[in-house]
Amino acid sequence: MDIGVYMALGEADPTIVRLAQDQKAYIVAADSDYNLYELPMGYVPLKFFDLNRLEGPLYQMNDFFTEMDASGVGLWASFIKYDFVDLTNLQAFLSINKPYDQDEFELWLNNQSSDEQKRKLITTEWLLLRFIQQ
Repeated sequence: MDIGVYMALGEADPTIVRLAQDQKAYIVAADSDYNLYELPMGYVPLKFFDLNRLEGPLYQMNDFFTEMDASGVGLWASFIKYDFVDLTNLQAFLSINKPYDQDEFELWLNNQSSDEQKRKLITTEWLLLRFIQQ
């Protein structure tokens, strides 16, 4: 079947992304981290992939991070993944200028089932995304 096997030392995402970029290939996976990369063909979430028809929704980084370049996306991803960021202080700073769609976001968030810590993290991620986009 001529299938290549690659070994990744540590986190495999960068290796997979590099292969997709070099081979002009799609990534079909169950890992939303691929939305953080500039992919020539895009990312298809495995959950929505129809294996029988080989079809599914195709996403690019710009579909999620409008008006942002790769460095802005990297900044956003760095802030949300590390515990050294105080969510309360960051959220207060980011709330100084209320984003245009904050009411819509809060309505969506109120309809989700999550604990208070998750709500804080999701809100901070969303505010940081809007801040970087501006």
